[in-house]
Amino acid sequence: VSQKLADLGTLAAGVAHEVGTPLNVIDARAEQLLERPEAPLSMRQRNLTIIRTQIDRITRLVRQLLNLARPFHLRLAPLPVQRLVTGVTELIETDLNRTGTELIVHVDPAVQFQADAELIHQVLLNICQNAVQAMPTGGQLRIECPAPTLLRNGRLFASINVRDTGTGIAPEHLAHIFDPFFTTKDVGDGTGLGLAVSRRIIEEHGGWISATNCAAGGAQFTVHLPVVEQPSDPPKEK
Repeated sequence: VSQKLADLGTLAAGVAHEVGTPLNVIDARAEQLLERPEAPLSMRQRNLTIIRTQIDRITRLVRQLLNLARPFHLRLAPLPVQRLVTGVTELIETDLNRTGTELIVHVDPAVQFQADAELIHQVLLNICQNAVQAMPTGGQLRIECPAPTLLRNGRLFASINVRDTGTGIAPEHLAHIFDPFFTTKDVGDGTGLGLAVSRRIIEEHGGWISATNCAAGGAQFTVHLPVVEQPSDPPKEK
């Protein structure tokens, strides 16, 4: 019970902080509009734009909280890994070019996950975006998915490995990287819910996700998901 109360307190503190900051900005900007009704149009438009931006920030937070708490109604179907990876890399292409980050993709085209395409796309996109942000001056982003070899509880799993050459994850942070509201980003750059929601999505699929530091530098996230089994699959019980 005490641990649950502590977790609830951490969650409440995170919500209060993440919502309180944009609310303070909205209040200050609204006060300016009320106290200076004759202010130049450009100033009023700027204040309204800032207010809308902060409202979007709160809306995004609420959506992520709902994703963290709600029961998922998975729409499971075969999801080819190549289609998944292509869809994600197309969305981060601009960031890769801007930072000069090299993208290397090695996936087994025969792998098909039994998954909800939209939700798994959300997970992989979040992981890849974090990886690119960890390499602000460029580096190498490697996405790999070898043939499935892991059998657990009668189900065959394949893994997607996302590796970057950034600064890695501080050892004291590794145990908390998937905790709600845990973030190493600057205030306003992230809610700390992306990886928590990602873990929840993967677990809803019956899989699991982990993060480690690489010996040569950088970090690696590994997502294990059940696959559509083929007669030729050579599973090994672990």
